[in-house]
Amino acid sequence: MIDDDYPEIGKSIFGGVGSEGEASLETDWRSASGYRHAYQTAADKLVQDLGESGGFSDDDPDVLVYPVLFLYRHCLELRIKETLLCLRILQDVQPEIPEGHGLAGLWKEARRRLLEHSEGTGEWDPFVPDLEARILEFHTIDKDSTGLRYSFERDGAKTLSSFPNRSGAKDKSISLAHVKSVFADMDAVFELIYLTLDNALTARGIYLWDM
Repeated sequence: MIDDDYPEIGKSIFGGVGSEGEASLETDWRSASGYRHAYQTAADKLVQDLGESGGFSDDDPDVLVYPVLFLYRHCLELRIKETLLCLRILQDVQPEIPEGHGLAGLWKEARRRLLEHSEGTGEWDPFVPDLEARILEFHTIDKDSTGLRYSFERDGAKTLSSFPNRSGAKDKSISLAHVKSVFADMDAVFELIYLTLDNALTARGIYLWDM
């Protein structure tokens, strides 16, 4: 006889339909835009919950820092790829989903095509240098989306070794609330870009929610 404290055998990880926390996989959010919104929402909620509860323990911010930063980084990667895909379509380039995870390389092409598209008249143009600086900050600490997921790089080097020490902070400490705030500013610039590109695509009969 198995004690009640032992795990239940044969229970599917994707079962439990009708129980607390049920969520649909066939959702209207299942698009390029929906995925990046979901990652940002998850990160925002984790940071918000930490601020409201003070953490379940003193260690909570440290425990959550890697998942939160990864969620924001992945959202940023999806934002850049979404922008790049839209621009490729508008510029009659083969509309393939951009490959790779390097933020600097993806952004380099996206910025070039963005400037070609706007010809310096985009509402977002004054914000692009600062947006680029923040993107490169993320790229510096995690160049190919492994640094926030693993403790070692493929070559055996320890990840996040390039993360700078902040003045007046303990070794490599950050404020997750500050990250959330700055990311919201970045997202606002991307949203300006998104709406303009979306309007241009819609005029061609192409809808982002179908991607």
